[in-house]
Amino acid sequence: MKKFILPLILALIASPALAKPAKTYVTPIQFAKGSECGSFDGSLANREFTLHLKKNQWIRIGIESSKPITEIVKDPKGKTLKHDDGDEWGVIYDIKQTGKYHIAFELEDKAYPFAEVKICAYDK
Repeated sequence: MKKFILPLILALIASPALAKPAKTYVTPIQFAKGSECGSFDGSLANREFTLHLKKNQWIRIGIESSKPITEIVKDPKGKTLKHDDGDEWGVIYDIKQTGKYHIAFELEDKAYPFAEVKICAYDK
């Protein structure tokens, strides 16, 4: 019986469901006066950006990294947005409502979370 209980206890302790989640670092984005863009260069692991946007704007998010990284944009109600378009500078999202938007990142290679991100917001 002891041989069964000890491994079970160790398995429960090591269980990811019981592991403490990693702290998420929230970075509010505020553009310099007169600028429509801002950038971040560093680790995207456990990082989320927030940005206040107005209805009828659009944002472009460009990511430069040697590993695949996908942005996840959520509106003020928490709904994940789908990008409308993209070009060589990034993907474009059409903003339908005013409020605080959240931008997080899905890392294909968690061992290499480094990238340069450029976020621009434009009026239509």
